[in-house]
Amino acid sequence: MFLFGSKALEQFMDRLEEWPQYCNHILQISHLRATHPELVSYIERILARISSSQSESIGGNSASSDQPQNNISLEATETAD
Repeated sequence: MFLFGSKALEQFMDRLEEWPQYCNHILQISHLRATHPELVSYIERILARISSSQSESIGGNSASSDQPQNNISLEATETAD
């Protein structure tokens, strides 16, 4: 079953950043670091990139308070999935 899951992940690695919560769950698989270190490294880079882009958008948002905000938080997106 582990091999099946590994092969399935390989099929959509380029889309993993669309599911950050799923990426966090994958990283909780303890023996994955030993068997697939390249996958773990890739997912960690994805999550770091998502995190840095969120902090930049929060810190760099200079819109005035009378303008409506259309920002959707990651938490809201993750709960919808």
